[in-house]
Amino acid sequence: MSLRVRLITSILVVLLVSLAVGGLSAGWTATKSVRTEMQAALANGEKAVRNGEADRRAPAAAAPGPDRQVHLFDGNRHLRARLVDEAGQMRVASVPLEPRQPAPGWLVALVAPSLPPVEVPLEFGDRSGRMLLEADPRNEVAEVWGQLRDGLAALALFCALSAALVGFVVSRALRPLEDLSAALAAVGSEGFAVRLKPAGSPELVRLTEGFNAMMERLGRAERHNRRLHEQLVAVQEEERAELARDLHDEIGPFLFCVAVDAAAIEAAAQVGNHAEIPDSAAAIRRSVSHMQGHVRSMLGRLRPASPVEIGLAPALRNLVAFWQARRPGITFTLDVEVEEDGMEEAAKEVVYRVVQESVTNAVRHGQPGQVEISIRTGPEEQVITCISDDGVGLSATAVPGFGLAGLRDRLAARGGGLQVVTGPAGRGLQVTARLPRSERAEALRPPAAA
Repeated sequence: MSLRVRLITSILVVLLVSLAVGGLSAGWTATKSVRTEMQAALANGEKAVRNGEADRRAPAAAAPGPDRQVHLFDGNRHLRARLVDEAGQMRVASVPLEPRQPAPGWLVALVAPSLPPVEVPLEFGDRSGRMLLEADPRNEVAEVWGQLRDGLAALALFCALSAALVGFVVSRALRPLEDLSAALAAVGSEGFAVRLKPAGSPELVRLTEGFNAMMERLGRAERHNRRLHEQLVAVQEEERAELARDLHDEIGPFLFCVAVDAAAIEAAAQVGNHAEIPDSAAAIRRSVSHMQGHVRSMLGRLRPASPVEIGLAPALRNLVAFWQARRPGITFTLDVEVEEDGMEEAAKEVVYRVVQESVTNAVRHGQPGQVEISIRTGPEEQVITCISDDGVGLSATAVPGFGLAGLRDRLAARGGGLQVVTGPAGRGLQVTARLPRSERAEALRPPAAA
């Protein structure tokens, strides 16, 4: 069930409950009103009958007799009167007023009160009897029914209009979300060129603007990756072309020479001229040696040797010795407190590149007197590399170069991070890199808090 249907259904349920509660409340109020009206009618009728009987008994009274008193209730909206003699036989009964628009029988049964008839003793001639007054709630219930029907009709009309208005407002308010859902579905087929027009409430406008900004960033990243891929393909093609040229220019001639010298050896052996065979064999050895050297050179270019093949600590000591020999005025301090067992080669090379780039930047730009290098094991099986110097530091307007950007990319690719801050004494720079020892250590790290 969609969000729009849920919202509209919830509001409709509330309106229907309100309609039902309103109907029940009106029914309860009608029941009280009818009961009160019938009780008042019985009391007034009894009072009228007793007053008439008292007037009839008065001397020289011209009051109507009992039969006429009954007929006084003809057309009464609330009461029905009957005259009963002493034998219990009904002598005469009034004709009540019939309602013009009767209420449904179920409503009469539900609302009409159950009131006992009122008996008033009468005397007519030498006989006695009684008048029975009974409540007739049909007209009152019919009046209540008209009011209740009109009220419920108005309430139902209000609920219908409210439901239509709510449906229109909800549909209009949720339309940006539907557009966003359609845009997300279209990303798979149309790429990151999909854009949305901001509309709706401020929250939805911010959501739409965030979607557009995300698409813009993803589009830039895709274009950047495409350019990198094109550059990579171009570099690979160039390397292949260069390799083909080297094979053709360097290996090809010597292979031809080997073929010529081998043919000369074969010819000399056939004619028995064995004196020329050693010279041809030596020429073949020289050609093969030249080709071997060239092949090793090509392999070195295709697979450059890693600086940490001899170990991380020895490689770092060689790096420090390299710079110490060229910058004797700078004091270099190296402290390696990390176990290399279980540390992946790729992680070692990243640590080496961090130290190499940081020391190079410090020597070239920082004018330091001292450079301290510390590598230790941190929590969660992380390797923490810290390089600090006491040089001039980084100016506020300086823009980080490609070296630091490359280090961030290297570290991020292996789940690490880089931090560059001013040194502890307010001078120089402090570069801190954090890197998992291995892919297993990276997988065991808890997710960063949002």
